[in-house]
Amino acid sequence: GEQMPVDQCFPFLRRESRLFEDLGFNPAEIPVVIRADHRCPHGSIVEMKRIAQEAGFRKFALRVRIRPDDTDD
Repeated sequence: GEQMPVDQCFPFLRRESRLFEDLGFNPAEIPVVIRADHRCPHGSIVEMKRIAQEAGFRKFALRVRIRPDDTDD
């Protein structure tokens, strides 16, 4: 997975969606994994999901990283 600003994700996700279609897969059946940590605002996760839906994806998994040594930078 690549790390990128939410507002720059649509072209990447649309390209991935088209690639899956070209390979004969339905993007709506391909899970998108959204990774975040405690510093990520909830609104950014919601926006990421919305953008992925616009690109044709419908399945999502959220991976949250919580470590005791994380600090607020």
